[in-house]
Amino acid sequence: DPMAELLPVVENEKIIYDGVFDAKELLTIVKSWCSDKGYVYTERSHTETTKPEGRYAELNLLIFKKFTDYAKSRFAIRISYNDIKDIVIERDRKKVKLQEGKVSIVLNAVLETDYENRWETIPFFYFLNPNI
Repeated sequence: DPMAELLPVVENEKIIYDGVFDAKELLTIVKSWCSDKGYVYTERSHTETTKPEGRYAELNLLIFKKFTDYAKSRFAIRISYNDIKDIVIERDRKKVKLQEGKVSIVLNAVLETDYENRWETIPFFYFLNPNI
């Protein structure tokens, strides 16, 4: 949208983890956070390949929330899994299937203002309005 202004809030923030984790639970946490905070969750792409050293998968998520007719918050999240192997552990006397490998999460967030082209003035005035 040529009239929209994107104000970066978070740029290429990375979380890197190497060890045992639960891939399903990671997505459940993201979806639960979205639901709790009123964000819309969308999966833009999902790719997966198997290599001798383990599986590789990448998820690209877009989550957003409309604040007003003039502003919305938008997060782009890329979750990459490298060298992933399934393992089974015992938790509370039950066998649980988990994953082991490297996880990388890259987060970008913007505040998108005037995305519906409703203003004749600059989006900066959004921040001056005490009623929002």
